[in-house]
Amino acid sequence: MQVLIAEDDRASRRLLEKAVASLGYEVISVDDGLAAWNVLRQNDVRLVIADWEMPNMNGLSLCRRIRAGVLPRYVFVILLTSKTSREDIIEGLEAGADDYLTKPFNRAELSARLRTGLRVVELELELQAKNEILEDLNTRLERMALTDPLMEVGNRRGLYDTLDRLHGPTDNSDCGYSLIMVDVDHFKFYNDTYGHAAGDSALKNVSSAIKRCLRSNDGVFRYGGEEIVVYLPSADIDAASEVANRLCKAVSELGIPHTSSSTQVLTISCGVASRPRHSNEKQSWEDILSLADGALYEAKTAGRNRVAVA
Repeated sequence: MQVLIAEDDRASRRLLEKAVASLGYEVISVDDGLAAWNVLRQNDVRLVIADWEMPNMNGLSLCRRIRAGVLPRYVFVILLTSKTSREDIIEGLEAGADDYLTKPFNRAELSARLRTGLRVVELELELQAKNEILEDLNTRLERMALTDPLMEVGNRRGLYDTLDRLHGPTDNSDCGYSLIMVDVDHFKFYNDTYGHAAGDSALKNVSSAIKRCLRSNDGVFRYGGEEIVVYLPSADIDAASEVANRLCKAVSELGIPHTSSSTQVLTISCGVASRPRHSNEKQSWEDILSLADGALYEAKTAGRNRVAVA
């Protein structure tokens, strides 16, 4: 562990350097508070011994600057002083010092105070590590809360959160978007024929096929059951229709057997709706989603395994 010594008196500084080094610490030494502050900004130093009286920046000013919250870590500060009155000690502690050491210092006392500082620093590092683990777990939990575990895509909550976040700016910019509502054709019959385990496997394969057809910034969400919603930012109705036709083709080409279907393989139907660029209509994302759902109904009514546009 590194210890930063800030002491303007050369003889005192040399004594401190030798004593601290003999206790097993790596020593960095400077002759004023401003130089100490520059070292702290550029190095991951956690223990400081600072003299009260120094040129450019004294020990109290250094303590106050450390406690101002600029540094991304906790620094344990021992204030070195010849002042021994209660008022002086209180003033030093209120400035932000963690401990104090009187001149001339006692080596055993120096060792004890550095060990105290080391324990505090180690506890702070341990707490920081635990907080990072907790933050990572919270991020994972949040991701899980927005993800469908079977299809490995977003869930309905994730869709709503995405549209809430992205539809508002669309109202005031030139960036439109499109939605594709996807439904697996005759999926109830598929489950009845092949069983729910096969149905789950089919949904995973359908989801994977859809994702392979999309751009990295497109969104895929399980809306419920065998329904999927695809979000296409900056895509107009023609581009979205092309994507929807690619999805139908990709799923059909999986060749998943479905004897209850006229095509003999598993297929999907798609309904497409769009929020145009520069639109002056006060449409909500719920309106766009409803239009896509209506178009999907038209595709299914027209015979399935096809695309309908709102």
